[in-house]
This record gives sequence, C-alpha cells and structure tokens, in this order.
Amino acid sequence: MMNADLEGYEALIYCLLNKLNNKEIVKQILHIDPKTDFPTAPPHVAAFSIIFNPVFGKAFFGEDLIGTGTCNIKDINHNGNNADVAEVMIPAWQWHFQEMIKLDDPFKYIRKFL
Repeated sequence: MMNADLEGYEALIYCLLNKLNNKEIVKQILHIDPKTDFPTAPPHVAAFSIIFNPVFGKAFFGEDLIGTGTCNIKDINHNGNNADVAEVMIPAWQWHFQEMIKLDDPFKYIRKFL
C-alpha cells in the first residue's frame, strides 16, 4: 500500500471514529489500555481490521434487523410440503460487512455514510 493511500485510510478511520462519538467503543476498537489511555497494539494497525471489527460495525451500522430474502419452511407435519415462506433477517452491521467484502475497496462503501 502506498504511503499516500495509508494516510487517506487513516484520515477516513479518524472521521469514522469521531462520528461514533463514544469514547468507550473507540477504546474497544483501538484496543486502548485503560491504565495508560494508549493503544496496546502498534500504531500501524491496519485500517481494514478496524472497519471489519464487529464492535465498530455494531456501533456504526447498528444492530437493527435487515431482511435479506426469503426461504421456504418445510412443514414436517404435512408430508414435507412447503407450508410457509419466512423472511431471513440479519443484523444491519453483518449485512453491511457482507456488502463491503464484495468490493475491491470497502472504504468507498463506508464513505457513503459519512
């Protein structure tokens, strides 16, 4: 990764963490030592490990359920016939992670929310 790219990612991460506006969540994401108030990990922690961190995802995208499609439910009491259709639901942060992982640059996806 080029140095300019890394600086751009670091600036984006800074904006994302500021948007969260929750010091305790930021401390969990960056692994801040509660005694020293400094990160326990090296300062060059990859930006990708932050944006795909579940703590970050839950705080940034939320945990509301999102419908991802439908599936047939077999009714075992009636000879295995399709009885009902159920909507498949997952938390918003997981859905957004799935969308981000499909892209060459997941930061482009995140920029839409700033």
